[in-house]
Amino acid sequence: MNVNAVIANIANLALGSALDARHPIHPNDHVNLRLNCVVGMDVDRRRITEIEQASLMRVTALTPLIGYDKAAEIAHAAHADRSTLKQAALRLGYLSAEQFVQWVDSRAMRGPFPLKHRRSR
Repeated sequence: MNVNAVIANIANLALGSALDARHPIHPNDHVNLRLNCVVGMDVDRRRITEIEQASLMRVTALTPLIGYDKAAEIAHAAHADRSTLKQAALRLGYLSAEQFVQWVDSRAMRGPFPLKHRRSR
């Protein structure tokens, strides 16, 4: 039994299947996904940027700077009127366009983070 089979067994047991079951998770699913779905796929960077810019989760970057309540209000406003976080923040008057660009930096939010931000074990 290899590592893939062990992980699949644990996952299947957690999902209520029998030991050595091949459903719902097969030990070779990651290989099949790679061969049948990922290989040959091109990255649409423009679309990734669009999705990233529309993500309401980026509002978490504002919480330490303007507080939870204002950050939540920005996220709710953006969701309600289908605008971006930046548009909602500017409309509500909580920060300037320059502040938004400086504070809501998706690249910085992805990490890797300096060790001082990581939890110790």
